[in-house]
Amino acid sequence: ALRKVIADMGYVCEQIRYDLTPQNIPYESLSKKIPRLAKTHIATAIQNRKILQFVKKGFRYVFSTAVSIIFGKLYRNKRKAERRKNFKEFSRKYVPSSKIYNENTIFEAADDYDIFVTGSDQVWNPNWYSAAFFLPFAPDNKPKIAYAASVGVDTLTEEQYAFMRPMIQRLDCVSVREENAVVMLQGMTDKKIEW
Repeated sequence: ALRKVIADMGYVCEQIRYDLTPQNIPYESLSKKIPRLAKTHIATAIQNRKILQFVKKGFRYVFSTAVSIIFGKLYRNKRKAERRKNFKEFSRKYVPSSKIYNENTIFEAADDYDIFVTGSDQVWNPNWYSAAFFLPFAPDNKPKIAYAASVGVDTLTEEQYAFMRPMIQRLDCVSVREENAVVMLQGMTDKKIEW
């Protein structure tokens, strides 16, 4: 939606694709996955103290539990793979995007764009954010905007505050999704945080 709004204003807009993982691992077929998962989950089940308590009730319970874990994980992984595939198809069709960058290559994007926008969703949620979502790779002489950035928490630890403060200070404009985020982030910068 944000990309469309920016495009409707007359700008060429492209999503910078940032890979948070060190490598992309494709979904494996069920036939390849079953033996590996069986070995992993049976070993885990035997090591887990709670499961060990049930070993006394017999191998049948342990085996049925392991099978449930394995097939439950396979089913969830298959559903996740289908969702990822649908999301990729939608993105490919409706969201123009750049090549894929990672933490080692993201600074290459600095020369390719005139304005940088980060946001929405929970790009600043301290439980999983990446520094890249604060646009540290964008040069000082180019506008850096946070649009409807979401923090997703009610409070920040001292460490989280210390990490976010210099990142927020570099941004030229900041708007956030949550009203309480205004209060949390306003102390990090002299610029007005919009809600």
